[in-house]
Amino acid sequence: MINYVLGSSFILLFLVMVFYKAKVFRYNVNGNYLCLENTNSIKAICAVSVMLHHISNEVYLGPMFLPFQMVGYLMVSVFFFYSGYGLMYSLLHKENYMKSFIKRRMSRLLLPYIGALIIYVGVKALFYGFSVENIINSFISGSPIVDNSWFIVTLLILYLMFWLSFRFIRSIKVSWILFSVLFILLLAGYKFVYWSPSIISFFVGTIWGYRKEYIDRLLSTYSIRVIIGLFSAFSLCFVIRHRISGGGY
Repeated sequence: MINYVLGSSFILLFLVMVFYKAKVFRYNVNGNYLCLENTNSIKAICAVSVMLHHISNEVYLGPMFLPFQMVGYLMVSVFFFYSGYGLMYSLLHKENYMKSFIKRRMSRLLLPYIGALIIYVGVKALFYGFSVENIINSFISGSPIVDNSWFIVTLLILYLMFWLSFRFIRSIKVSWILFSVLFILLLAGYKFVYWSPSIISFFVGTIWGYRKEYIDRLLSTYSIRVIIGLFSAFSLCFVIRHRISGGGY
């Protein structure tokens, strides 16, 4: 009974967060749908959803909580999309964006992660006798020492690829080619195969940021068809994914 109450309470709080200050738009495309305020709100929802996903895999809190077992990788994909979009939008609209990219973007992820890594290494070395070789192998095998931190490691790699591609080459077309090649190589050679499809959303996000005006025109002209087509494709892929692998990232 307590589990049911806790699970229902989590769901209610989650729904309140999702719809808090939500606005309803008429039948048209809200051109500001990817503004910073909206994207930060959705990223917060995704972060909470991933947290509930991990909780639901460890503790049973009633049937209302079970859907979160299947949406973890979807929320991570959404996060990757917004990250890719944000990078491309900033590159196109902020002057000298790439010059301060390492300091602004990567340091905000890298420094906290290093702190968490030091703590984890210390604890695991104390209780499990971890060595430097264990640390290196943990990253190569796709299971970083900091539990569930593959997302941070991957995002740092994607940021580095983006910086290398767009920082030193003036032609954005050439930069796009380089970035695409690096991304394909990453997909082909990555050891983290069980979740690697999620990072495709990052690449899609960069394309959306680069061609947003064209995409918005398509959405305005063919909105119903686009929505039906995307929903159908998503439903089909979702069913196939879970029938083949039974879920996961």
